[in-house]
Amino acid sequence: MARGLTYRDAAVLLGGGPETKVVAALDKLCGGALLVASVFNPVFALSLFDAKAELFKLSTDLIGGLGERIRGLNRYDRTRRLEAANVVTVMAAFFECVNKIDMPPEFRPTKAEQVLVAVDAGVPFLEGELLSSAPPIPMPSMPQGQHAVALRAHYMRLTLQVETFVQGLAMWAELSPEARRAIEDDLHAVPDRAVARYEEMFRRLALDFPEFAFWANQLDHQATRTQVELAFTGLATSLERLRIGRDPEGTRVQLARSHQAVLRRRGREFGDMREPAIERCYVNPNFRVGQPRLDEITSTDWWDEQPLRTDLQDFLVGHLTSPMAAEAPLVVLGHPGAGKSLLTQMLAARLPASDFLTVRVPLRDVPADADLQTQLEYTIRNDTGADTTWPELVATAGDAMPVVLLDGFDELLQATGQSQSNYLERIAAFQQREADLGRPLAVVVTSRLTVADRARPVFGVVTLLLDSFDDKQIELWLRAWNDCNAAALTARGARPLPLATALRYEDLARQPLLLLLLALYDSDANALHNAERLHEADLYERLLTNFTRREVLKAGDSLSEAELDQAVAREMLHLSVVAFAMFNRNQLWVTESELAPDLAALIDQPTPAELLVGRFYFVYVAQATHDRKRLKTYEFLHATFGEFLVARLVVQELDNLVAATRVPSTPGRPRPINDQFLHALLSFTPLTMRLTVVDFVGTMLDSRPDADQITALLLDLFHVALMPRHFPPLDYLPARLPVPERVAAYSANLFVLAALAAGELTSTQLFPGREDHAIEWTRTAQLWRSQLPSEGWTTLASAFSTFREWDNRTRVIRLVPGDEATEDTINPHWTFDTDLEEWDFPCGIRYDNDWVMRAEVEFAGGRLQEIGLHNLEPFTGELGNLLMTFHDIPGKGLVSAARLLIELWLASGQRADPAALGDEYKACLRFAADGFAPPDEQTLRAFRDLVVHQLKYDRYRLPKGWIQETADTIEQAGEYELSQDAREFIEELRQIRD
Repeated sequence: MARGLTYRDAAVLLGGGPETKVVAALDKLCGGALLVASVFNPVFALSLFDAKAELFKLSTDLIGGLGERIRGLNRYDRTRRLEAANVVTVMAAFFECVNKIDMPPEFRPTKAEQVLVAVDAGVPFLEGELLSSAPPIPMPSMPQGQHAVALRAHYMRLTLQVETFVQGLAMWAELSPEARRAIEDDLHAVPDRAVARYEEMFRRLALDFPEFAFWANQLDHQATRTQVELAFTGLATSLERLRIGRDPEGTRVQLARSHQAVLRRRGREFGDMREPAIERCYVNPNFRVGQPRLDEITSTDWWDEQPLRTDLQDFLVGHLTSPMAAEAPLVVLGHPGAGKSLLTQMLAARLPASDFLTVRVPLRDVPADADLQTQLEYTIRNDTGADTTWPELVATAGDAMPVVLLDGFDELLQATGQSQSNYLERIAAFQQREADLGRPLAVVVTSRLTVADRARPVFGVVTLLLDSFDDKQIELWLRAWNDCNAAALTARGARPLPLATALRYEDLARQPLLLLLLALYDSDANALHNAERLHEADLYERLLTNFTRREVLKAGDSLSEAELDQAVAREMLHLSVVAFAMFNRNQLWVTESELAPDLAALIDQPTPAELLVGRFYFVYVAQATHDRKRLKTYEFLHATFGEFLVARLVVQELDNLVAATRVPSTPGRPRPINDQFLHALLSFTPLTMRLTVVDFVGTMLDSRPDADQITALLLDLFHVALMPRHFPPLDYLPARLPVPERVAAYSANLFVLAALAAGELTSTQLFPGREDHAIEWTRTAQLWRSQLPSEGWTTLASAFSTFREWDNRTRVIRLVPGDEATEDTINPHWTFDTDLEEWDFPCGIRYDNDWVMRAEVEFAGGRLQEIGLHNLEPFTGELGNLLMTFHDIPGKGLVSAARLLIELWLASGQRADPAALGDEYKACLRFAADGFAPPDEQTLRAFRDLVVHQLKYDRYRLPKGWIQETADTIEQAGEYELSQDAREFIEELRQIRD
């Protein structure tokens, strides 16, 4: 929200100064409170009685000559006068509505009150609200209707102070109840009436001064959208209608020409295909806008809650002609390939040079360690060849308002690796300095969404998120592409790419740069037309290899087909190493200095990273200059490209290892599997850190004829994964990790791959020859839990369905990829690895080690374990045996006494029907009859007391005679005679109920 003008400021600004007639008259009416902030001044409050009509008239006089008042002003000064007119309109509407309150003629302050009114607590606040507070102004970032809500709240505060003042007068008590009620009703109606009156006056202003309509989002966007959806033509048209400045001269002309040349520049060429010039193919994006907190700005959930808007051109016109533009930067966010840089290019080209002095600063091309003014001067010299200082250039602006477009905050952050948390604060300070010196300017900053929280927001900052293409926008882009390449497509015998075909791959088609990749791929023999919808992995394989082949042919068109295939495979390997460089560092980009040693270690490639990967269209190269060095980072335009390449390289290496194992070895001496490369790739980060990678691997391994061989290979590697290695590790260190972490990551990844290849795995396969597979599985899983990153462990655990089963009398764990429906798998029979015949006593089974459970959790920790212990802690101490005493209950299986109590309490508290509640009590009675060992009378008594206490609450929900009938049934069905304690327990229950 902008800081805004107060009524006092607006009246002076709009009136032309304190000496003008209308301002002097208002000041006199306000008892001097208008021009000099007087804390105790009763005259203004009295004016609401004696001269409220005059207050309204003088306010409307200030607005009435607005056209004359702003003639000849520059863009910024015009904006400030329009802001002042809005403030005065707000107060004029309030004065008019207060004037219409029907008060008795004799109702006014007494002479004594006129003298003493200054000490009334309401008067200073009333004066402060009316004269010294800034009413809300319409903002283009506000949803429709939000300004009216804020304005009504403002009017309510003003009205409350008037009401407080009125009710404090001596004559208020002399009025009849009916008269007081009538005045109160009129006052309570003021906010709604004032809002309605303001909106009426505002609409009239907007007819004469269109900026108001842009501020308030009161334009018919849909009526004009179809004509202005390309290349910001609507923005240029709208601003031309608002033109107030003269044609530029000197360096300003050169800057404008530099910006406008971008519109007509030929697009990138891809053989005989080429991208249209951006004035023909730039589709105005949809967007969402708001003022998120720092913890919300990167949250897709928060952004999804903001309304989707299609009026970006009108929003930008409204913002740049509003007072907010000079107070704080506008931040434009988007994913890679969303069109942030193109937006700044289009804005620079379309802002009329008569009214805006635009400087676009690509932050990748200026010194990152320089201040903003130096970066501006560096850019001006690059664009125009002129050596000029920022103050010198702004001095030539005339009527134009400076607009600075800072493109690529994320590049500045990524390439330099330095904290930029105060970046927006520095920009706002620069804006404040320039405004203080009479050189106000607007600033727009672009950044990738995922790093937007690296800079603290400042007061008044508005944030805009570019959204993906809708169907209409895809169609517009395809039309421009197909028209531009009609001749080339005809020569190839290919048809244009239609919307319906592109939408079969809408995850890519809805992102501008990736849509180009689809169109290029289809231009080769209509590859998307002629096939059923490809699986995502197949599509990515074809897209990336197709484009890589194009790049290879540029440099070596004399290659044979075999040489071409080898070159493409080599380039795809380079790209896969780039993908792993990001994956193993758990980030979406990698710096040049990080990538170089990775390439050298994994593929012995000393060639600079830029020559290997920087030329690929689908690799985004972020740049910045720091300490006179060009720093670069690499990022895939679509994160899924990198995830696909990770999966692709893993599966390729599995194929290589399977092929190596087919080579005959010396009889009696099996050849050890040289898994150096696979170990290097998979011993830093669990694949489950990116479930998309796991999905890709699963698709690539699905239904392969050699799946059994791949499974056998992976199980062989898994069996020795925790042992000392045969082969020394490669000199590949994307991260420095302790040995247990690397062992855990590698073994977990081998397990995931083996399960995907086999479809499911059992503990017997994972731990052959071990006496207790279940114990071995638990030990290994606990190693993973202790060593893997939290996210990697959690996704690993949730990516498999786990079944605890029996193979004859041996416990077996079966693990299946995916989320299959499973029954309750925590079966104490299985957990304790015991059968009924092995119990130590005939009644039930008890383990006197609840203290061990607590000790282990307290010693080893673990978030979920500690939460579990926290929830069970009331059962520890004297009730601890309830946790460790089990009995086989028909319909429930082997359960503990504590679990039965919890289920009983929940059935009671959740108002279960009488039959269900009776079943819970019946289970408790059966446990009391047979579940406790004879020596454990203390635990039985504790159990009995808790059930008895609960029955006192539930006794009327169970029918009479139910207790005895249930007890008889239990005694008849039981193998053993009820103990005396159990009989006393049942009798006590019967007496309570009956």
